[in-house]
Amino acid sequence: MLISDRAFWRPGQETTARQRELLGFLVERGGVDVIYAGPDIAEFERLATHLAATRATTGIRCESLPPGLDPRRAAARLAAVVAERWPSRVLVMSPDLVWVPEVIPAEIPVVLDLPGALDSADAVHLLGIARAFDRVLFDDEDAFAHASAVLGRGRCGFAPQPVVPVDPLPPLRGTVARVGVFFGAARVDAAAVAWLRRVWLRPELATVRETVEVVVGGDVGDGAVRRDCPEFRFVGPVDRAWPFFAAVDVIAAPPGAPPPIEALGFARPVVAMLDVVRPLQSILGPVCILGADEPGFAEILALIIGDTAARRRLTDAGLAAARRDLAPEICFQSLIDAAPGIRPTPAQAAERDPADPLPLPVAMAQGMAHQRAGRLAQAEAVFRQILARDPDHADALFALGFALSRRGDSAAALPLLQRTTEIRPAHAAAWNTLATVLNALSRHAEAETAADHALALRGGLVGALANRARARRGLGRYGEAVADCCTALAVTRDSPELLHERGLSRLEQGDYPSAESDLRAALAQRPHQAAWAADLQRLRRVRDAATVLRPVVVLACPGGGLPAAWESVWALPGIAISAVVPEGGTVPDCDLLITFDPGHAARAAAIGREVWLCGTAPPDSAGIKAFADADEGGWAVADVSAHLAVWARAWSARAHPTKPIAEPAPEGYIPQ
Repeated sequence: MLISDRAFWRPGQETTARQRELLGFLVERGGVDVIYAGPDIAEFERLATHLAATRATTGIRCESLPPGLDPRRAAARLAAVVAERWPSRVLVMSPDLVWVPEVIPAEIPVVLDLPGALDSADAVHLLGIARAFDRVLFDDEDAFAHASAVLGRGRCGFAPQPVVPVDPLPPLRGTVARVGVFFGAARVDAAAVAWLRRVWLRPELATVRETVEVVVGGDVGDGAVRRDCPEFRFVGPVDRAWPFFAAVDVIAAPPGAPPPIEALGFARPVVAMLDVVRPLQSILGPVCILGADEPGFAEILALIIGDTAARRRLTDAGLAAARRDLAPEICFQSLIDAAPGIRPTPAQAAERDPADPLPLPVAMAQGMAHQRAGRLAQAEAVFRQILARDPDHADALFALGFALSRRGDSAAALPLLQRTTEIRPAHAAAWNTLATVLNALSRHAEAETAADHALALRGGLVGALANRARARRGLGRYGEAVADCCTALAVTRDSPELLHERGLSRLEQGDYPSAESDLRAALAQRPHQAAWAADLQRLRRVRDAATVLRPVVVLACPGGGLPAAWESVWALPGIAISAVVPEGGTVPDCDLLITFDPGHAARAAAIGREVWLCGTAPPDSAGIKAFADADEGGWAVADVSAHLAVWARAWSARAHPTKPIAEPAPEGYIPQ
């Protein structure tokens, strides 16, 4: 019985060769019950349709646990299915399903599949969950070694992706015509391809560039990576590996590419960076040529392209390793050997007082299930109960802080997220959510710092780029905010939140056509966002106001800073305060200069500028309007404001000629 919360083996759903091989391996050994416990029932229906149309999966029976089902009823339903079918073993495909072992009889071993590296921030949490299972499968050697040291070797199994050599093997040609970079059906890593382009353009490969082309197989998304690397040929998502590997002669695996394990089964030599093969270093290390940096990788690639004998030796060694270490029976033997009786049994659980709290990993999984199903109040209650027992439980701190931020309680979420980042400084999602909360509280400088932390941990994280853009807009750095949005939109073009944020920044820059385009596009995708509609209306008002001519006023203040008492002058409607300059500094072109320095006023008046002086004007100061001292050396700001408002209306009347009224007064025009 295989239980999962996502239909990962359906094409287009993050399918990996290892997962496909795992399902095929089980089907070959008898019928398989697939239980889908995910949040989207339509996802299950698509899965069932796909499996029913696939000849190789006639031994699969599909059932689902409706996502709206109460957790206790879902557990009872699963227990009934297990009792009816009585599988030889149960394979759980997600750590979020930690409640499953509690409903499986003790005689049936329950195995958790945990592929990928163990992130240092999540290792303690995941290994705590693993204790609820009889065995845990890993496909990363470092994760397997770490888990074996914590859980014991008997509870851990190493289950890498199997490789079955194709028959017949594609021929190994004497002359290299193509170097392949393989991402399969997944998204092409733009940074990995850009790194390889730098290598490809190095002088070590100058002679081979004329006769050899680089072919990249994978989803190019919006095509930006294709435009950035015009020297390479991109062939789109590769659903079937055989034609791709048959067409290329050498496989290159730059940093960020998936481990090139499938190349062994197609008799293709591999040049890889050490970090790429690290998850399977004991297997891939001896059968690949490894590079340490860009110059070394270029030298090795040039060598292997020109040496047919070396390519033959590598392919022979790879085929031998595939048959010896990577056959499905070897890779998945630990699944077959899983024995029951290691995990806490349901009988042991039944002996526990019902009033006793659930184990923390189980309670955490229950809270997350509530949150995914939209039962936010129940989820928050569970997270608070966990924190009452363990105030520094990082997962509960983050989950509760995230939930509070989603419902707008940013003040309550802030200390929870700050504590999360203290406990787990490598938690990128926590830093990103912290940036969201700080932006909501108008603490933009701190929000920018938090977003920078998230991006340092996970470069290109779209949410963090959006949060940094929001923070920079709040700090008045609109150009940088637009640049962040453009970078994020290059990764995910269909993001209304990013379009809206870029539109707001462009509005502040005065780029009204581009701002309107962004805000309209965002609102078209989120038509129920009333606040976004209000932003579009605000843009129209600002744009319309900008088309009306306003007088330009420059304030020349001692020290170059605007005194607090003058802020009301700055805010007068109908006036564009273009600058506050230091006394005696260069004054831009303006309609009126207000200064405190009599000499400065005299020089400006001499060149024909209209000048107001806060102080006593010299006797021969024609054209200077002076405002006398107020008490205690201050200035009568209210008096200046009143005169300025009248002056602005008069200036506007001169700049915008009024139309005659239908029955003119003696003056013939509307009074000015």
